[in-house]
Amino acid sequence: MRFTLTALICSTLALPVNAETSINLSLGAVDSIETMTYTCDGDDPLRVQYVIAGESSLALTDINGTPKIFVDVVSGSGAR
Repeated sequence: MRFTLTALICSTLALPVNAETSINLSLGAVDSIETMTYTCDGDDPLRVQYVIAGESSLALTDINGTPKIFVDVVSGSGAR
């Protein structure tokens, strides 16, 4: 009985979960928005929008149909 209950709980936790998340960001005044397109041999072009607002910056792109947001972070050594 204990094994059956454990197996049931584990299989329930393994089910896929669909969730939609939205994020509202307040960057303040945006200094610039630049769009770049990168191409690699044999691959589709990758379009990236860079949003620069003071010390904050974001890179927005779409990878395999999924929107992605990349942000700058400062590491422990100070490298970005």
